[in-house]
Parts: sequence; structure tokens; C-alpha cells
Amino acid sequence: MEIQRGTIRSERILSRALEGNLPGDPHVRELHLYLPPGYDQGQTRYPVAWCLSGFTGRGRMLLNDNPWTPGIADRMDSLLAQGIAKPMILALPDCFTHLGGSQYVNSPALGNYEDHLLQELVPFVDSRYRTLPDREHRGVIGKSSGGYRALMMGMRHPEVFGAAVCHSGDIQFEHCYGRDPIATCPSTWKRESSSRRSGNGGWNGIPFAWWTASRPI
Repeated sequence: MEIQRGTIRSERILSRALEGNLPGDPHVRELHLYLPPGYDQGQTRYPVAWCLSGFTGRGRMLLNDNPWTPGIADRMDSLLAQGIAKPMILALPDCFTHLGGSQYVNSPALGNYEDHLLQELVPFVDSRYRTLPDREHRGVIGKSSGGYRALMMGMRHPEVFGAAVCHSGDIQFEHCYGRDPIATCPSTWKRESSSRRSGNGGWNGIPFAWWTASRPI
């Protein structure tokens, strides 16, 4: 079976949303895109899938050249050749930080990565490439931290994304990090522990009010 190859494009984006972020991470970012076979020879418009990498990753890593693990472009070429998938554009953003990732959220500590994605990257791609620029033809997909944010993006911004796919997403943070406040905020724990004894507390002895105010979602 002959497999036609798509094209990889790289764009450099100067982000106003990330400019001046507290840690000093770069505000000029690379955006990689996969264009389906035949894109340069026609005038067809295509749906777009935004692909969010996991923690410690960025968009470019999804294009990895590994004989044991085909990159996302090779996988897409194969799916198209087999008729399993329909032609689409894949957008691979870079939302990496010096801590390993941003969870694609707006954060006063790390920067406004949700704004970067929604207000800068999505309009940029729709204006520069032949997309179908509506929610019915725009989806978001991710793995691990990217899966978490794909799910949240789909729920928080249904006007932007008509589909969301989460693979092994980082979810239920309360069960993963519920005990952390005991070590990190002992004074808060001692002050609020009485609420647990009075029946207003949370799971594993963590005051529910503390988690409600502090959870990352």
C-alpha cells in the first residue's frame, strides 16, 4: 500500500499572552502543524485537531522520529491511507514551562497559557491556513496533562471546540494531592482541622473548604 505523506510546517508565534510571565519563560513559541497530503495542490478547507502533549512535553515531541514509536505525522499518514481517518490539519502547540508544563491554564505564577491557545493560536491558524473555522470542525485531543486540559477546554469553551478527546488525563487531583497541604501548610491544617471534627471537613482529613479554594480546576 502506497502511503502519501503530509507536510510539516513550523510557525514562530510572538505571544502577548505569555509576554512578561513571572518565571521568564519564552514568549516566542513554535507552533508545528501537520497538513494532509494534497494540501498544497488544492483549495480544500480542512477541520483542525489541536493536539496537546503531556507533562514535560511540547508539540514538537509528537513528531518524534523513533523506529519503535511512529510520530503523529506517520500515524496520520497511515490512517489516511487506510481510510480510517479523514484529511485534517493537526496543530501542535508549545506550552512548556521551566517546571515541565503549564497544564494549559491561565496562572499568575506561570503565565496565561489558556489565553495563548484560545486567543492567539486558534485565530492564527484559522487566518493563515485553509481551515473550516467553526466549532463543528475544530477538536482538541491530549494525553496525560494534555488529556486533562483537552477535557477541560471542551467543557469550558464549547463555542470553540466541538469535540474533546482525553487519553489518560490527569484527573481527580484531590485523590492524588489531598495529603500535600498537611506538609506544606501545617498552620492552615491545624487551624481548620476542627472543621473536620465538627463534620465540615473533607476526605482523608483534609478540609473540603481548603481544597475547594486551592484546587487547580
